[in-house]
Amino acid sequence: MTLYERYRRSAIDFSKLGLERGDTRSDYFCTPKGTTVIGWTGVDGIHYCLVKGFQEVFSVSPMEGEGQCVHPVARDFDGFLRLLLACRGEAAIEQAHAWDREQFMNFLRENPPSPEQQTVLKTVEEEFSLTPMEDPFSYIKELQAEFDYSRIPYKAGYAAIKEQPAEEDKNPPEWKVYYDKDFWGHSRRGPAGEEIPIHLVFTWGEYILHVPAVYCCGGGLVIDLCIEGGPLRETEQQREEQKRRLFSLDFAAEVKINQKISQRKTGYGVAWDPEAALSEELWTDPEAEWVLEHYGLPKDRLWSIQRACFPWPSSRLKVRSLELELVPRPEPMVGTRFFTPEKGESAVIVHPVTGVEYTLTVKEFSPWKSPFHHPKGGWRFPDRANQLIFTLDPELPDSRFYLKDTAPGDLPEQRTYAAGSIGIIGGADGPTAIFVSSKTENKEQGLHAAFSALRFQPVDRVEWEFIFREKTMEDLRVSLL
Repeated sequence: MTLYERYRRSAIDFSKLGLERGDTRSDYFCTPKGTTVIGWTGVDGIHYCLVKGFQEVFSVSPMEGEGQCVHPVARDFDGFLRLLLACRGEAAIEQAHAWDREQFMNFLRENPPSPEQQTVLKTVEEEFSLTPMEDPFSYIKELQAEFDYSRIPYKAGYAAIKEQPAEEDKNPPEWKVYYDKDFWGHSRRGPAGEEIPIHLVFTWGEYILHVPAVYCCGGGLVIDLCIEGGPLRETEQQREEQKRRLFSLDFAAEVKINQKISQRKTGYGVAWDPEAALSEELWTDPEAEWVLEHYGLPKDRLWSIQRACFPWPSSRLKVRSLELELVPRPEPMVGTRFFTPEKGESAVIVHPVTGVEYTLTVKEFSPWKSPFHHPKGGWRFPDRANQLIFTLDPELPDSRFYLKDTAPGDLPEQRTYAAGSIGIIGGADGPTAIFVSSKTENKEQGLHAAFSALRFQPVDRVEWEFIFREKTMEDLRVSLL
């Protein structure tokens, strides 16, 4: 049995790593011929695939610009799983073609895996007997630099699409909505969805949510969520922060269709920036403009437009009642910086929004060495850190915060041997980081744990940054029908 066959039959929940296994076929215009889809990210139609006649694993991103939709990301399926282990998920893999090393490493540092993801990663290592890729960034970049993109066997219609004049892009196709397709995606397997006009508007935190319509399709229900960010603010700094918050808004979504629950399986998003629309130098999304025009929404506002797809909870239903629930995910908020106090001493942490003070008291601060060994490969990796055991008063659950070493870890060194930790990410030219759950074996004592950046030798003094994880908006529950 091949590694890919073992992957397909495995009970491991790869969706925790951003890889949803499902339909192995793809109707996207830019998906190469002879494709077997490995998994879907659930965003913008992005998927990973194997292509007949190639050993490589490819990423396909239909929303990318011309010539940027398809990229090889691994030399074989073995390498792809090792990349997942090293990158703690798929997101950095798909975006690596557009990033330099600093951007790549910053993304990994700023998006540590949750304890649940760590459990999945450890299970993948053990079930498939694999180790993380030593230098994921160099591996991907070297592959893409040497690969002959002209060999990719695109579908016959893709060349015609690429050759269309730019002015034709301004003429959108007929408005049709299909399950699991983006705003311009059409399907050859079944009719378009039946539209149910909604025309409801709700206040959601600092935003206004418009639900103009839902669509009953063969595979499930499609809901267009148009989130209005309001007029642009006065200063450039205020506008940039306004855009950052709106365009990075992340939430879970589920619906009750005739009182039966269905969770969002996939989604596609576009954004509208009126400032970019007035500039000849900035790019605007033609799909976003098309959606605004179709629904009669004003173009002088910021918009985040999400198309959410919900599978039918049973066989296709005639929708009699429909309720929508949106649950915003926590956002990181930087709190107090502090140097490690002496054992038994405390540091006061101030919440950046509420002003509530938390007292962090040190119970233990000691050197820590990784118990794992990195495979041989010519590099020596840092495997030492400092472990901080502490209490908080008032108490906070681990899911509400984490501590981050403000200093970067040591760079790997080229040697005739290599030693390191399963928990490290990095390469020849980039810093390394360790991601360890803050859970301890002594929860009845209210203890928490944090680990400093990886180094070859532990340091005497560590400056920490206390990061709160807070929901900035309340859950939204509304009746649509």
